[in-house]
Amino acid sequence: TSVGDLAAAMQLSPEQLSRRFHRDFGMTVKECMSRRLLRAAMAKLAQPGMTARRTARELKFSSEFYFSLFFKQHAGLSPRQFKQQFAQGV
Repeated sequence: TSVGDLAAAMQLSPEQLSRRFHRDFGMTVKECMSRRLLRAAMAKLAQPGMTARRTARELKFSSEFYFSLFFKQHAGLSPRQFKQQFAQGV
């Protein structure tokens, strides 16, 4: 889903949606979408036996590589590091 898709569904221009969203929530639409996607990724990776490849596929990333880049950029660690820390209860 893109900002344009959301704006069209709400019968707003992308600029109108962005301005209103930032005014009401204090963050951009893209930031909000990224946070939600990261939470979903973390929840999936926390499941026993779940891999980064499968998580990327289920969350509809174009590749495991892009998913790993996204995850590291937003979580500060790789999916593998996250799984290791989660397994240790850190």
